[in-house]
Amino acid sequence: MDNCTIELDGPEVPILDGSALPFVRLFHAAGFERQDVPVIRLSISEPVEVSRDGRSVSFRPDGPGLTISYEIDFPHPVVGRQELTVAIRPEEYSTRIAPARTFGFARDVEALRARGLARGGSLHNAVVLDETGVLSGPLRFRDEFVRHKVLDLLGDLALLGAVLDGHIHARKAGHALHIEFARALAAASVGQPGGVESMPERKRAARR
Repeated sequence: MDNCTIELDGPEVPILDGSALPFVRLFHAAGFERQDVPVIRLSISEPVEVSRDGRSVSFRPDGPGLTISYEIDFPHPVVGRQELTVAIRPEEYSTRIAPARTFGFARDVEALRARGLARGGSLHNAVVLDETGVLSGPLRFRDEFVRHKVLDLLGDLALLGAVLDGHIHARKAGHALHIEFARALAAASVGQPGGVESMPERKRAARR
C-alpha cells in the first residue's frame, strides 16, 4: 500500500498492542484498490550513509525491491546482540516484521512519563524488561527486538513518501538517526529523475 490518506483526531497514533499487526489486519479487512498510476519510487544512484558515535545507517543501490539488514546490541541477557536481514515484501512484512512489539526497560518508565512520553504504555502493549528478564510475558519471536527496530526504520522511511529500492544496513540506530538518514536520502535524490522535488506533482497525479 503506497497511496492513502491518514487522519488522526488525537496527539499521537494509538499504540494498540505495541506492534503494527492490528493496522495490517484492519487494512486487509478494508481492502485495497489498484490504481492506474505507477508507484512513486525514489531514485538514488549513489551510496548514502549517516553515522554518529558508533551507530550508523547506510544505503546502497541494489536492484529492485528493498532489503534491510539491522544489527542491535544491548547489554541485557534476553536481548544481547541480534541481527536480521529481510527482503521487504508484503507477506514478509505481515508475518515477520509487523507483529514485533515495541520494547523498553522498566527502569526508564518513570522518566519517560515525567517527560509526557509512553503514557499509554503498559505490560499489555510493549515488551518490558527488568534487569534480568521479560516482565510482560512471552516474546512473539526470539529476536523480536531487532524485528521491531526494522519496523521502526520502515515507519521513519515512510516520511519520504515514496518506495525505495536498494539495501539498507543499520547498526545500533534509533529514530533520531533514522530521520537524519531519511533526510540524507531525500537530499541525495535531488536533481535525479524521480527525486523528491518531483513528488508533489506525481502524488497529485496518483490521486486523480
